[in-house]
Amino acid sequence: TSSRESSLVAKRSDFASALVVAAHFGFALAPVYVGCVLGLGWWLAPLTLWFGAGMNSMLNLMHECSHYHVFMSKGTCTVLGRWILGPMALADFESYRQRHWEHHRSLGSDADPKYVYHTPIHGWGLPILLLKCLVLFEPAQRFTMSFRGGRGREAAEPMDKRWMGRAIVFHAVLTASLGGAALAAREGPPVRVILDTALVFGVVYLY
Repeated sequence: TSSRESSLVAKRSDFASALVVAAHFGFALAPVYVGCVLGLGWWLAPLTLWFGAGMNSMLNLMHECSHYHVFMSKGTCTVLGRWILGPMALADFESYRQRHWEHHRSLGSDADPKYVYHTPIHGWGLPILLLKCLVLFEPAQRFTMSFRGGRGREAAEPMDKRWMGRAIVFHAVLTASLGGAALAAREGPPVRVILDTALVFGVVYLY
């Protein structure tokens, strides 16, 4: 019985985890590449919804990395979160992990640093929150928190700004590959293709 229980709670192999991570990346980034290959059109609306669903899985993966649950090695989880998942979400993984552990320690109290737990959703709260998301007010507010290092007392703690450099490198590689895919798949003046690709990236990925 003990061996059966151990097998139920044992971590999967790193190879299997790598395949799962790759599948998540493929699902999340596919609509961005499809949009850049197709160019501007009505299809950007469903592709944006697809990307939103995919990024939700990537954020869940970042959460698992903060708990060291993705790979056997804590260092590998940190590398994935710090160099890939954090930059992909335009977030500082180290700051996120620090706030998340504080969230677990102070769950349900006023000291809980998790931003969404302090957002009222009763009555008109939820429709107002959705409207603020649609007009980009809410994401802009949360993004600026990244530069302050968090909410409440954690906002006063010194923050390592190197995450922004990692984000720049990640998105430079990503946008270069998107531009290359668009140029290889589409006809027309290269400048026009690149401009269309930039607009698609802004609509599907950033929005």
